[in-house]
Amino acid sequence: MALPVLVYSAVNYVLTRYALRTGLSVSLFSRLLFGSAGAALATPVFAATVIYYAVFESSVIAVALHRLVPSISYPLASLLVVI
Repeated sequence: MALPVLVYSAVNYVLTRYALRTGLSVSLFSRLLFGSAGAALATPVFAATVIYYAVFESSVIAVALHRLVPSISYPLASLLVVI
């Protein structure tokens, strides 16, 4: 597990330094790397990431709430997390 963390950190360090030096946003950097299709590609990737975390991390919180307070059903716990 440590190797992916180190590699990911190293890659992001390089990209962050470049972004700070040039002032490029994610969209502009994607356009630079992949052309005009790159900027269009960045948006769906971010949207998929946000949906993933919203759904699965919220589910983990709902399960934890249900386990912590067994009198609350899982659907109700899910509703409470969403609210």
